[in-house]
Amino acid sequence: MKSAKEKMLAGEQYRSADKELLEMRNNARRITRLYKMLGLADIRLLTQELLMEILQLL
Repeated sequence: MKSAKEKMLAGEQYRSADKELLEMRNNARRITRLYKMLGLADIRLLTQELLMEILQLL
C-alpha cells in the first residue's frame, strides 16, 4: 500500500492529514518563518538548508 506522500507525488487522492505530510508542512512553515527574519547575509545559509531538505524528499 502506498503512503500518503507517495500518493500525493503520483497525483493520486491522498489523506492530507497524514502524520508525515503534517510534519513536512510544519517544517516548511518553520523554515519560511526563519527565512523571513533573516538578513541578506544569512539567506544563503538557510537556502542551502532548504535545498538539502528538498533533496532528501526526492
